[in-house]
Amino acid sequence: MAAAVDQRVDVAVLPEVPQDNRFRREACVQQRVVAICHPFHDLSRESRVSALGLMQYPLVFRTRDSATHRVVDRAFRAVNLRATPAIVVNTREGMLEAVANRLGVGFVWEHGSSRIDRIAKVAIAEIEAETPEYIFSLAGKRGKLVELFYLARSLSRSADGADILSAP
Repeated sequence: MAAAVDQRVDVAVLPEVPQDNRFRREACVQQRVVAICHPFHDLSRESRVSALGLMQYPLVFRTRDSATHRVVDRAFRAVNLRATPAIVVNTREGMLEAVANRLGVGFVWEHGSSRIDRIAKVAIAEIEAETPEYIFSLAGKRGKLVELFYLARSLSRSADGADILSAP
């Protein structure tokens, strides 16, 4: 968000973009945070895991300013658990690499990466609700690339109004 405000990026995609006159925003996908592990990890054979079940593994967390971390932290607190990370990483790419290299179980937005090598996703029982993710930019920011993001979103809606991005 700071990168957009500081004009280091023209357009971004993030959850938790506030309704604020400074921003032009449009919901583009609904998703939830999932656990990720290496495909050979015991957890990879499960379709769902509880927060309590996650406590038995070394956990990889994002930094506290991450939306992913806030969602995971709320899920653990909802069942009165306090998880201690084995590793804290700064970026989604760092999370994916830590998990791919078998350093622990991490957390990402379900559709936040197209990476599939050395990554298995597992639903978390305490994180059922999906969260909107937004395309956003500064309200006055225009340009061909910015408009392409918004145009792509509008084209993802089929003629009958159904959202083709939510289809499995």
